Parts: sequence; structure tokens; C-alpha cells
Amino acid sequence: MSTRSSVLWSCFDAAVSAAGAEAAIHAHLRREGDILQVASCRIDLTSCDRVLVLAAGKAATGMARALEDIIAERLSLGCVVTKYQHGGQLRTAQIHEAAHPVPDAAGLAAAQALLQLAHSATERDLVIFALSGGASALLPAPRPGLSLADLQQCTELLLASGAAIEQVNATRKHLSTIAGGGLLRAAAPARVLTLAVSDVLGDDPASIGSGPSCADPSTFEQVFAICDEYHIWDRLTPAVRALLTAGVAGTEPETLKSGDPALAHAAYHVVASNAQALDAAEACAHKAGHPVRRIAAPLCGDAAAAGRAFADELLRCPVGTVLVAGGETTVVLPDGHGLGGRNQHFALAAAVTLAADPHGESAQVFAAGTDGTDGPTDAAGAVLDGRFWAGAQAAGHDPAGHLARCDAYPLLKHMDALVTTGATGTNVMDVAIGLRQ
Repeated sequence: MSTRSSVLWSCFDAAVSAAGAEAAIHAHLRREGDILQVASCRIDLTSCDRVLVLAAGKAATGMARALEDIIAERLSLGCVVTKYQHGGQLRTAQIHEAAHPVPDAAGLAAAQALLQLAHSATERDLVIFALSGGASALLPAPRPGLSLADLQQCTELLLASGAAIEQVNATRKHLSTIAGGGLLRAAAPARVLTLAVSDVLGDDPASIGSGPSCADPSTFEQVFAICDEYHIWDRLTPAVRALLTAGVAGTEPETLKSGDPALAHAAYHVVASNAQALDAAEACAHKAGHPVRRIAAPLCGDAAAAGRAFADELLRCPVGTVLVAGGETTVVLPDGHGLGGRNQHFALAAAVTLAADPHGESAQVFAAGTDGTDGPTDAAGAVLDGRFWAGAQAAGHDPAGHLARCDAYPLLKHMDALVTTGATGTNVMDVAIGLRQ
């Protein structure tokens, strides 16, 4: 890899490190004697019979490890739910691994274990909930009348539809006994402190992990509209359609709403976000001697369109500029689709724009998930330049065909253009970094 290419890797590494979940907990949560403090929230541990740690998401293990270090001997019990191969060793908390993005039976059992511990809390207990991206899928807790298979099928339809993550999560909330404030209800009347690593645009607590410990503004009516907008209503299972219909009719209880008594005992703090990651990427590029331009609008919407727009912006930058952006795009999967992820799709689409411009040959685009994963693959994303498209064709490949059928992974793997990091211990959406050469 060239020295200039290494700038992109260095910027990405800096972004991931800055949003590291374990470090973020240590940076925000302090203990002095028996006083636990985060921002203006102060908790006297002597007033607590027990301190329980519940953690869920791709960064759950690191967050729980930091909480074990800080709370130390005052920690009573813990339950951690994370993605397969994202676990590790903890002293007190029990770790459960489960599937993401489509839930599985292991997640169902883990969600029940987490709920059981939450239900055991009393008014003299403190529950610390460490939340990170991925919790929506890792904590499948179907409402009465629904099965795990119902949740799996609905999740698959939503993920393939191109719906925004906020829309996906709004639907998940209304099918769950944990999401949409369900965990807060389960833990009441205990005091609940949520520490969140944000993987959503705007860091909205109601969207992070589908909001298990906060009020939910979405409604059954909105979920019904989402299913109609993305043409999945007729393909949902009868049980899901029946539940959503009952919700719209008012015979199925809504998610937790503003004003609920459980909220009086709840505090919520975001400890890491995509903005921190982008700040660090910018600082790294500046340190390497590059002028930096940051796209203010978050990456969102169709991944291919976003990739082309990013490449267009990069080509308008002066030579030597590093361009950074962050967010989370979507991909509508066609019938007979191949293997890939939104960042791989983004990068491959960007390659079309770079290849078509006489000045794009040496420009480079790096797009990857800060959690180290991109779709159902072992890659985090991809890095390529304006020579990629012609090089792939010269090697006998059809890059346009791979792009059209959402099959970026095998092509990128053959061309040695994948970004592979393994689990990073955090999850603050995606980062795109470009270098105009």
C-alpha cells in the first residue's frame, strides 16, 4: 500500500479509536469514593442495595468492562448481550452472544435473561444500561402472540426494502417488549442510568438500539404507513399484521410515551458518536499535512447515489485534500442479489464516477463501518481509486454487473480492495474518507 493510501487508513483508525466504547465510558463516568458521576448526574452508591449492569450491542463487552473497572466492588450482577465474535472475558457480568442483523434463538434467550435481571430490580437498586448499535437485533423479545420467526421475517423484509434505520427501528419497537421503552418499564421502580454509544443520525435516544430505556415518539399508525410505503405489508406474517392492526385500533398497548412515571427515575447520556469519529479523522489528516474538507450533511439514503455524490465532491476539491463524511446509507436489494454491504456498494459506485473523470484516476475513496462489519460479510468496507474500474475490466470482471446486483464483495475481494479490521469494540455508523491526488 502506498504512503498516500496509508493516510486513509490512519484517518479511519483515528476515527475508530476516538469513538472507542470502553474509553468513552471511562471519559464520561467517574467514581470518587461512593459518588458516581456522569455530567451533572450524581449517584450516591451507599443509597443503592445493588448495582446491576445491563449491556447490549456490538460494543457491549467493552462498555461492561469499563463499568466493572469503575464500579468495582459495588457491582452486584451483570448481563451482556453482543454479536457473535464480539465477546470476551468479564469478571462479574455474564456474556451472551447472538446474531445480527437478523435475530436468532440465542438472542431470544439472551433477551429473556436481560429482562429477568431488569425485572428483579427494586426501588433501592441502580441499573446501569450500556447501550450500543446492534441492540435492536440482539434483543429479540417478541410481544405476546408473536414468535421469533415473525421477528426474523419482518426484519429481513425491512432490511431489504431500503427503509431508513429509524423506520426499521420504529417497526421493531412495536413488535418488542424490550424496545421502545420496554426495558425501562421492566426495571421500574429502580433508578436507570443509560450510557449510549450512538449509531444513528442526530444521536436520538429513541433511535439508538430502538430506544429500550427512553420514551418513544413513534406510533402504530406510523409503522403501518412504513409497511405500506415499502410494500411489505402483504408479505408480513399473519401474526405481525394482526398485532399492528390491533395497535392501530387501540387494542394493543403503545410503546412508552413521554410522561410515563418510569421516566422520572431515568437518566440518559450519549458517550460516543459519529461526530467524534469524524473530528478525529480530520485531525489525523491535518497532522499528515493535508487540507481537509468535511461534508456537513450526513451520509444517508441510497448507498450508490451517496457514493457517486461523494466522489463528485472529492473531484471538486483541490489536489491533496482529504474529504470526510459520516452517516449510514441504505441499499435496496434486487431479486437474485449477491453478497456485499452498504460501504462496499458505496465505494464501488464511487469508482464509476472516479473512472469517468480525467482527473479521477489517482483519487481514492475509503468507506467502512466503524464497528468493523459491513453487511453479512467479514469486511468493514472497501478502499479503491479511479483505476479500479478499468483494472477490474482488464482482469475479466464486469464491475457494472456486480454493482447492479449488489454483489460488490467477491469483486472487491478478488481485486484486493476490501477493508478488513475485525470487531473494533465500537459502533458509530460509517465513515467515508477521500483523498484527491
